[in-house]
Amino acid sequence: MSLLNNQIFRLLLVIFIFYTFAWFYLNLIEVDNETYNNLFTDSYGIIACIGGIAGFSIAKKWGGIKSVVGKALLAFSAGLTLNFLGQISYAIYFFVYNIENPYPSFGEIFYFGSIPIYIIGAWLISTASGSKISLKAYTSKKVVSIALPVLMILTSYTIFLSSYEFDWTQPILIFLDFGYPFGQAIYVSMAILAYYLSKETLGGVMKKMVLSIIAALIIQYIADTTFLYRTFQDTWEPAGISDLVYICAYFLMSIAILQFGEVVDKIGAGKKLK
Repeated sequence: MSLLNNQIFRLLLVIFIFYTFAWFYLNLIEVDNETYNNLFTDSYGIIACIGGIAGFSIAKKWGGIKSVVGKALLAFSAGLTLNFLGQISYAIYFFVYNIENPYPSFGEIFYFGSIPIYIIGAWLISTASGSKISLKAYTSKKVVSIALPVLMILTSYTIFLSSYEFDWTQPILIFLDFGYPFGQAIYVSMAILAYYLSKETLGGVMKKMVLSIIAALIIQYIADTTFLYRTFQDTWEPAGISDLVYICAYFLMSIAILQFGEVVDKIGAGKKLK
């Protein structure tokens, strides 16, 4: 079945287009409408929610916890779900306690929690590709698996952390500020390596799906970095550029997971990948 014929894909596409046009509307036409902007910022996580729920179902087709690919899909689906719960937490702070962008807050348990989950997912995808993440694998494969994450860290340091003022009375804040870019660099590095290791798996059919995951993870990094920078500069506002990037990240990760669903329907419940 083509992805275009997938009902969940079409639903996600409609929602993605709606929020994309809504973002341009709020930023170019209905400028500074606080009510609409906050509703926008606190609701687009529905994309991550739908992608996560669909992913759990697709993971079951791959054998769930009994297969490596199934566990990887469970991890990526859990990551999407945690991002959705993080957004819900921020929405509660705003609509119940009237606190806008309370970073760091209880919501970071979910947002930051997605990072180790995504790292596990990237590691499992690499294992499914026929190899294990190791120093030898890194040195024998494409240098980009190291170079791009290092560039990500340097970029974060240049635009955000170079002028960072350490407030040791807020250790959690310091941990999160440094943990987000470093943690994301790790899972991007592992996902890129998994991409090169996937060349021989199912004739290379996994490459397109892993590439989609890499794109989603990189865009997630860009979204988080933009959010942190604007928060650090006290210029963050609802329905801003970071929200648009988050929408793209959630949508791409959801599509990557749906692609695994299309493949498993063709190869018979993923029995060739253990």
